Amino acid sequence: MNKWVTTRYLLLLGLTGLFVACDTDRVYEAYRDFEDGLWNMEEAATFDIGEIHPQPSIPVLAVRYTDDYEYHNLYVQFVQQDSMASVLQDTLVNISLFDAKSGKPLGKGFGNRHTIYDTLLGKEQILPNTSRILIRQYMRKEQLAGIESVGIKLVATDN
Repeated sequence: MNKWVTTRYLLLLGLTGLFVACDTDRVYEAYRDFEDGLWNMEEAATFDIGEIHPQPSIPVLAVRYTDDYEYHNLYVQFVQQDSMASVLQDTLVNISLFDAKSGKPLGKGFGNRHTIYDTLLGKEQILPNTSRILIRQYMRKEQLAGIESVGIKLVATDN
């Protein structure tokens, strides 16, 4: 019995190490949850990356959503600011959450909850002086139901 516990522990430790090693390019990752799955139009998800952003990286947006979301896509405003809150770049991005023909949710998940990852700027990198990233919903609806959280992941590039 003791040998079985030791074997399981070593297997779990090995798998954990494998999963951690697979994501070595990640420089930063954080999420912003929205109360009751409602994203207000004026509410920006803010990510301070000034201390963490010393190397070239590509931004990846994560959207956690439910089947309660009433559209097939999501427009977000992606804003990069410097340390003085001056806008360096302001980009409008369209992200498909559901397949336009079948209506099936895109991304990964189970039940009625899903997460989709999208490179915000294609292969473009975060600007060098960026210290804050703001993400706002741009669906022109006061309260957008069905969006549980948004997150940002910065993935290092070889440059």
